[in-house]
Amino acid sequence: MARNHRQPTTTEAYCDSCGGEQPREISIAILTENPAGENAAFSREPYRITECLGCGATTKTRMNDV
Repeated sequence: MARNHRQPTTTEAYCDSCGGEQPREISIAILTENPAGENAAFSREPYRITECLGCGATTKTRMNDV
């Protein structure tokens, strides 16, 4: 389950899939990392989700690892 706390933001950045500068939609979501585990309620972490608006490639980056 993901919950977005903000409206997505659009910016231009290099896309590995497209091979050039493309507009990207960036949002923050809270994702459950281990939904089947006994402590699933405690395994939620914030992620930065980036989607290329040119080709649709999506990346998820755990914010605590940055």
